[in-house]
Amino acid sequence: MKKLLVLSLILISFVIFFIASVFILSQTHYATSATNYLSHQFLEDRIHVEKFTYNPPFHFSLEGVSYQHQQQNQQQQNITYIPRMDIWFNRTPYQQKKWVVDSVLIDGLSLQALQPSFDWQKHLTVHQIALNNFDVSSQDIIARGVNVQVKNPRWAESNQTIPFGVIQFSTDQLYYQGEAFNDLLIDLDYKPKDSTIFGASFEWRHAEVSGQAEQFDHGWSLINVTINKLSLSEHDKLPSLYTDFSPIINKISHINSLDILNSHFEFETFQAVNLDASIENVSLFTSSSDSSPIWQQENAYLSFNAESMSYSDQWLISPIAKLQFQPNKLTISEFDSDFLQGRLQLSGHLSPTTTKLDWLKASGLKLTENTAKSLSILSAYFSQQDAVTIKQLDIARSQIIQIEHAPFWQISGANISGRNLELKRNNMVGLWRGELEMSANSLSYDDTVATQAMLNSNADNGSWQLERLFIPLESGYFEASGFRELNSLSQPWQLIAHGDGLPLKLLNKIVPLPIDLDGQVELELNSHGLSGNRDMFEHSLTGTLKTSVREGVLMFTSTPTNPDNGAKNQTLIQPFTVSNLWVQADRGRVSISETEIKGTDMTGMIQGNIDLVKPTLGNIGLSIEQACQQLNVDLLNGTVTSDHQCP
Repeated sequence: MKKLLVLSLILISFVIFFIASVFILSQTHYATSATNYLSHQFLEDRIHVEKFTYNPPFHFSLEGVSYQHQQQNQQQQNITYIPRMDIWFNRTPYQQKKWVVDSVLIDGLSLQALQPSFDWQKHLTVHQIALNNFDVSSQDIIARGVNVQVKNPRWAESNQTIPFGVIQFSTDQLYYQGEAFNDLLIDLDYKPKDSTIFGASFEWRHAEVSGQAEQFDHGWSLINVTINKLSLSEHDKLPSLYTDFSPIINKISHINSLDILNSHFEFETFQAVNLDASIENVSLFTSSSDSSPIWQQENAYLSFNAESMSYSDQWLISPIAKLQFQPNKLTISEFDSDFLQGRLQLSGHLSPTTTKLDWLKASGLKLTENTAKSLSILSAYFSQQDAVTIKQLDIARSQIIQIEHAPFWQISGANISGRNLELKRNNMVGLWRGELEMSANSLSYDDTVATQAMLNSNADNGSWQLERLFIPLESGYFEASGFRELNSLSQPWQLIAHGDGLPLKLLNKIVPLPIDLDGQVELELNSHGLSGNRDMFEHSLTGTLKTSVREGVLMFTSTPTNPDNGAKNQTLIQPFTVSNLWVQADRGRVSISETEIKGTDMTGMIQGNIDLVKPTLGNIGLSIEQACQQLNVDLLNGTVTSDHQCP
């Protein structure tokens, strides 16, 4: 403590005149008076001793020592009082032009500041300094009941607070930057470099902390550190706390081994309850690379379990994990947790841009709240990955419900099985490799409900085959098959589909139309083209679509041209049917053959064409005549004109 403050001056002063008088006066009742007389003669009354005792052959005891001194940059005199001080000289008290003291014991000292005295090491060698019941109060530190022992103390610089040496330190309570550390114990070999903390323990914020540490060229490494019952939250003002403790934290560069037990954390995006974690071989200050420190570790290890954990409101119940970190590689040897009322298990390898899972298993998941947020987190992660593979995928009896915004949709009783799946390559999503089977007991989109849907698909080196997609509906079905060559630059594709009883109102959810349509659709689709990019698709789309509509209903609300005359909005509801509507596409040029629309008391026609390369020049028109009203609908531009012909 900065040359042990004024103690250094007291010690060297007494050594000078003790030796001169000890053998003459120390064993008489004049010992105390003689000591104070010498202080008056040689130290200008700066030191006063209430009682001086000599215990042969080398032990001196001083009681009630008062030292008068002037603080740096201050005019007034200060007095430091030491209730008791014991000095044991060496058997050879003067060696190599220095006085040699084996031990100094100071009891009951209380200081208000930690300031240096003068360079006493030129004249004195002390093998051990001990302070008992030491109190100190400074700008940064307040401590009560301190006991400290320093073997072979040495100060290398004038502004050095803590001496080099083997230090044993204990105190009932120490405040640093306003934070209380209770029952603090430290056993330290402090050296200019390669220091060692043999053991340290304390209580901080009701948490029990203990461990060891070693100093290396890069900083301090924590060894066998245990933190028990730590509780931190965003209310603890961690940025301010980090700033206050940065002189200590910034010196810690490595964690050899750290155990966190029975601890709680609550921050804005992360929470953990009853967390047990083991951390090994973690570098805290890595290179200046742009990548996260997570991806710069060398054989780091993390394992944890908790009562519960959450990230961005995604809760894990009873999670267990074992992770190993290497440069640009994270190995998940085990992850097991209750999640979304079900269970989630996985293992594999992650990098900043790749996900390679050995297996992913989930059962009984129910994503029914904050669905959009959860899916956006998954989508954001997936979009950051250039490659995604899963050797074994098994999802059973799971459910997703989205009712946060229209159109509502849900999938229940979902089962997914996959083997050797490659779902993303070179930042392109698709089934590049593997076998995939999917089924669902029920699914719905808006008012459309399906049951027992299934999908079978496989791929080999980018040749993606949709063997069968089958969706039974309330009054029909939809079935499709096809392929897509992902490994080709042009990515040729084909889609063949059949359907009956398809709800026409889905068209309003997919395409913005100026009219509402309902009914049941029958269709046959055979199409192919290229999908390497948008231009390829627009120049290559070819195929035919044959469709019919039964039990159709057209709904349109017209606004009067002159509402000031008292005219009101009129709603047209017209049943209709369409038979054999043909849509043909030839290298991106799409035409709809002129087809009659039949209905009660109405006639109509639909026809048009569009070039996908220049869609704004296209026209798809729907005309309807009913009694005194004629409607002309431009389905591409979304405009409707209404003409009332009756008087």
